[in-house]
Amino acid sequence: MSGSEDNNSRRQPQLSIVTTVDPCAETMAVFVSAVENYASSRGLALELVVVDDLGSLPPGQPAWQRDSAMLRMLVLADRRGQGQFRAMLHGVASTSAEVLVTIDPDMAHNVPDIDHFLARWRDGKDLVLGWRVRREGTPLARRLPSWLFNVLNRLLAGVPIRDNNTPMRLLSRRAADFVLASGLSPEDCSLHLYAR
Repeated sequence: MSGSEDNNSRRQPQLSIVTTVDPCAETMAVFVSAVENYASSRGLALELVVVDDLGSLPPGQPAWQRDSAMLRMLVLADRRGQGQFRAMLHGVASTSAEVLVTIDPDMAHNVPDIDHFLARWRDGKDLVLGWRVRREGTPLARRLPSWLFNVLNRLLAGVPIRDNNTPMRLLSRRAADFVLASGLSPEDCSLHLYAR
């Protein structure tokens, strides 16, 4: 490793990305490569926090775990069995950047879409939510209740959120600290943060 690479890998991350482990190791390898390509193509120092919420990782370092000049990885065990949201909170609490993005590793969301989220953050937004556009392979029995919940949420709460259950969210450090201190559910966090 050259001196400049060593300096890049140790500098404060400009963005933290938090995800959980996908049970398919190949999916994780593709996701990590996509994040690494994103970091190097944007010249961003990234921190990738992966929380093993399934307890599925064998002892030792996973084959897809690696650090590079622009990417620092942290893999956390979360064997408490308290669900994906609590695991994501564990990941959020372990981040160090001023802005962070949560995303699923299944590539249902494109990593380069983070640029759109960062643009909104630069405009002063503390919370930016994505929404799932193409949900091929997702049964209607899962899509319909989600759609209904979001419609009711918009009508009853007056909050213009298209997909309150989306795993792709951007939070400023201020919003992340609020979420960590509040103990709210992910849906409640979005509503409270929107109202602030």
